[in-house]
Amino acid sequence: MERVGEHPIPAGPLAVRWQAYELTEQRAGVTTTARIRIENAGSAPWRSRGREGIQLAYHWLDPLGNAIVWDGTRSPLPEVVRPGDTVELESPLTAPRPPGLYRLAFDLVDEFRFWFQEIGSTALDLPVEVRPRIDEPVDAAIVAELTDALPEFRLAYEPDGLAPDELERYGATVRTLRTFIGASYDLQARIRDVTLPDPDIAR
Repeated sequence: MERVGEHPIPAGPLAVRWQAYELTEQRAGVTTTARIRIENAGSAPWRSRGREGIQLAYHWLDPLGNAIVWDGTRSPLPEVVRPGDTVELESPLTAPRPPGLYRLAFDLVDEFRFWFQEIGSTALDLPVEVRPRIDEPVDAAIVAELTDALPEFRLAYEPDGLAPDELERYGATVRTLRTFIGASYDLQARIRDVTLPDPDIAR
């Protein structure tokens, strides 16, 4: 894990000292697991209570500090963390789209009450490059084969292959809508048969 340098610690009951972290490569839309080691640097114990209480979470910000994802996934504490105690947590971390340069800010939150940064603590603010989900393009021979075999593939694959007014006639769109509409009729039929059983069908 990479150690965190010294940072301001406020005096008071609730304060966090960030000790170390570990991140894997971040790819757009992919969920990975971050490891964070923190110390209770305040005078009050930390407790998680199901989805309430104190939890580890994060924000994805753009380089200017504007929020891209504010309410990141929560990670509860495994046990009571008393003043001076250290705990290591795993945080499910979903990278934002599109790829680019971001800031990742970890913070503790007392759920439905406040973030620790709002009461004087420092967030763990890290610059992160989010890479494309797939680096290497699909082999040209595979694209050519699909284009020859499936005319609709070209419409979906090429940047200018499908005009906006063609979308409602595009095969995949029509099939999807027909499936949704068919499912609606199926549900109505099931409700009808439960509420008004057919008297001509033996039970």
